[in-house]
Amino acid sequence: SSTPSGLSEYCRNSKTIQKVYFIMDTFLIILIIKTGYALKHPLPGRFDTTLNVISLQGFSSGRHYWEIDVAGKTYWELGLTYPTISRKGRAEDCWLGRGSDSWAMEFFDGEYTAWHGGVPHQLPVTKHLSRIGVLCSFPAGQVSFLGADSMTPLFSFCVGAFKDCLHLALCPGHDHNGTNAKPILICNAPPTPSSIQNAQEC
Repeated sequence: SSTPSGLSEYCRNSKTIQKVYFIMDTFLIILIIKTGYALKHPLPGRFDTTLNVISLQGFSSGRHYWEIDVAGKTYWELGLTYPTISRKGRAEDCWLGRGSDSWAMEFFDGEYTAWHGGVPHQLPVTKHLSRIGVLCSFPAGQVSFLGADSMTPLFSFCVGAFKDCLHLALCPGHDHNGTNAKPILICNAPPTPSSIQNAQEC
């Protein structure tokens, strides 16, 4: 595959990726669905039926914050996961937030939902969000999602003690009847927001 013009570095996480690739430059990572792309060599760590991709780097201490640009998309899932998330077959445990190993926020058919352990939490969000903040706090034992445009808290999971390292996880969603072609952008996030930086332990 050729590298799109204007982007300095091309990198594919071939161990977990399925019909998705990363493009990296100085300021952001662009996550794009590549229609028709097929992987020839299945690997044990690769998601084989979902469009999930997880970060190569995991975190096991401290506080970490990312902002994800989802502007113009009609379907997406994003959140945090342990490396032990299921990756094979069509069981919902492979979906973000459906099993006990991941925490996610989803946008689908105009509705926002937070997920963990297969339990949905419908969010009373009426405006269309263009940027989502994801906060992981090991000291607080907490995973939080924010409307990053205005730093509005959306939902927090009080986990307690995390049992493993955490990875950022993304699913750009399927084509959704031709309405979901926009990419997911992982932005160069600012420092952890001071308003939630000192979150108390659950």
